[in-house]
Amino acid sequence: LAAFTSAADTTAQLLARSPGDGQRVFDHAQSVYWVGYIAWRRGKADEAEKAFLEYRDLARQLVRIDAANADWRLETAYASQNLGVVLLDRNRVAEALASFSEAREVLEAIAGSRPAVAFELAEAHGWIAKAHEASGDYAAAIAAQQARLGVLRAMPDAARNKQALRNGANASFELARLKLNLGDARAAHADARSSVEAVDALVAADADNLFWLSEACFNRLRLAEVELALGRREEARRILRAVRPDTARLVASDATALNWQVSLDGLLVALEAELAAADGQGAPGGQAQA
Repeated sequence: LAAFTSAADTTAQLLARSPGDGQRVFDHAQSVYWVGYIAWRRGKADEAEKAFLEYRDLARQLVRIDAANADWRLETAYASQNLGVVLLDRNRVAEALASFSEAREVLEAIAGSRPAVAFELAEAHGWIAKAHEASGDYAAAIAAQQARLGVLRAMPDAARNKQALRNGANASFELARLKLNLGDARAAHADARSSVEAVDALVAADADNLFWLSEACFNRLRLAEVELALGRREEARRILRAVRPDTARLVASDATALNWQVSLDGLLVALEAELAAADGQGAPGGQAQA
């Protein structure tokens, strides 16, 4: 933070001397972004919002200087998306949705000439889905996740691009969760299975990648949850038994990884307890309590 604050002081002084210089506007925008990012990571929402608003203003200034510069137009999309994340964290859902939508519009306009922007566009659809879900509009959230998945699958090398495969698997995972929350387990099943198949293929290609392994575990547990909702207990049991060794490996690998220590292992224990209850047995009390 000290380094970025110092950089921001310097870039602000240079910009004050040449306020119409696009490069100096750009440099100061980067400094302001990083100050805001650290504030966001530290949970200082007021400071983060203030910095990201300034970042967005600077990005818009860049476009006024040269509207044909695609790099500078992209800065407005990045700024709007970062601001939207902070607003969504603060439960200002309508403002967040407007900010995410602004980012999506810019990215859509650029994606045709810059195929690599597809990843950012897909991410924008994902954040729009989160905002719709937070407002209670599950139909719109599902539509946004489907749009996200469509962007990723339309990429020229989608079948070979590991980032596209992983992000597509996450979109399918989110679709399964949303549909299951609406009570439509049958519709959720296809998405859950699709998410499992995609990430399992990544794990098969690199068994040492623990991040992908954790994604595979979460996705398989979502599928198990869907199977339970459909009353297919034996299939759910088979999935849970297969996930248990991989979850144990992840938990043993890093005691500081709370997403594995708490979220992943906790979800597994919860599903095991739900299955036990469906079988008419008592929940695994000691493990569940731990």
